[in-house]
Amino acid sequence: MQGTDVVTYDEDKLGTVLEQRDDFVIIESGHVFKSKHAIPREFVHEQGGVLVATVAKDVVMDSPKLDNGTFDADAIRRHYGLDMPYEIDAEPEETAERREALG
Repeated sequence: MQGTDVVTYDEDKLGTVLEQRDDFVIIESGHVFKSKHAIPREFVHEQGGVLVATVAKDVVMDSPKLDNGTFDADAIRRHYGLDMPYEIDAEPEETAERREALG
């Protein structure tokens, strides 16, 4: 997979595969000012000798960049809409109502 071109579904070149790590394909893009991005494997499919990403180029280019080879997998998954942040209500409404009733 290393060295394989990655293009969008409309054949816009995204970059070249550097490696596959965990559930991500790491690509390098740019000619002079290079950047590295991780794309979740769910969005990349092999087709005719290249990898085709099922997301638009701006989505990939706006994703969190790799910093010294490391990346935040959770942040990247959230960027691509695979994971959603959630909050745990410290005191659910039902518990608050019970406390008031017990007084």
